[in-house]
Amino acid sequence: MKNLLKKIADFTVMVFKKVSSFTVIILKKIGSFIKSDRLKKAIFGHSAAKGVIGQIIVYVLLIGVSYVFLFPILRMMMLSFMSQNDILNPEVSWIPQQWTLNNFVVSNYILQLLPPSWTASNLNFFDRVFGTFTNPGSLFKSIYNISILAIIQTIISALTGFAFARYNFRFKKVMFVMLLLSFIIPLPMLTIPRIMMISGIQESFWVPLYDALFANNFLAGFFNRTMFSSLMPQIIFSFVGQGINSAILILIFYNFFKMIPISLDEAARIDGASSIQVFWHIYIRLVIPIVLIVFLFSFIWNWNDIYTATIFYSSNNPLIVMRLSMFDSIFADMIGSAPGDVGVGLINEGYKSAATFLSILPLMILYLVAQKQFIEGIERTGMTGE
Repeated sequence: MKNLLKKIADFTVMVFKKVSSFTVIILKKIGSFIKSDRLKKAIFGHSAAKGVIGQIIVYVLLIGVSYVFLFPILRMMMLSFMSQNDILNPEVSWIPQQWTLNNFVVSNYILQLLPPSWTASNLNFFDRVFGTFTNPGSLFKSIYNISILAIIQTIISALTGFAFARYNFRFKKVMFVMLLLSFIIPLPMLTIPRIMMISGIQESFWVPLYDALFANNFLAGFFNRTMFSSLMPQIIFSFVGQGINSAILILIFYNFFKMIPISLDEAARIDGASSIQVFWHIYIRLVIPIVLIVFLFSFIWNWNDIYTATIFYSSNNPLIVMRLSMFDSIFADMIGSAPGDVGVGLINEGYKSAATFLSILPLMILYLVAQKQFIEGIERTGMTGE
């Protein structure tokens, strides 16, 4: 028995020594790891954003900024599908109890988004198609008008940026300073001079031209005798580089054209290329993502522009944003004939949210379609020249 107890005691001591030595080794390794730079790199990383703490800070900031932008959009979308009972019910906050599309139907009727022939009854397929051309609705009118302005602005901005980036001419610095001033000067200060300029062009040039060429033929249906209440003033300003934020668009092209090595320009000219050929085959081909970005910026800025459109569209403004700004008054005038359960005469948040969502839906679709090219354009900022 004594020998057995002695063996058990010896075995226990041996196990205790093994565990103690193993624990000491582990503690030494932990201490060396803490003292080494590996822990610092794991927590803080090689840069501020690569470590654990840096990534936590970055994600917290991204989630906070995303919440600021996404919360109103998500809230607007949920309100768009709520019925009047859900909006008045204090227990309903986000998820509707009664999902409805009536808000979109009423908003489409108030904003006149789609062609009336699409929603009219007792019309065949061909009448609906031809009705689209006779009365396309405010959605297609807005897309058509804004696309014209965005295309013109993109072309003029590219040509102007190319001229400033690659040519030396008299008064270049003065013109560049004037370009910067056109961005700094508030737009209301230019309103009266612009109105006077358009009035002078209308009386001295456009009205005589219209009477001589368009008044007595079928072209009279395509043009207005007056330049106001039409797109012509905005087209003129876009052609002369004075569209909405044209200075920013010109500076974008200017900066990217300056990054392109001048040796490409010189090589093309040695081969006999003209300035237009150099501009199109070299510069534009190299900055196609930037062209798309400028077009998107111009489209969005013109789409959301109410100030200029209000001044030069004195009546019959077809833009969605203009009709959205007058939603309350239009709703009050058309409530008697509006479809759905609007006979109570109340403008609830559902109608306004649906109208707002429909007004920004084309911009969201445009961004989703061009998202890849947009990101490529941002990445091109790393391009270097000589």
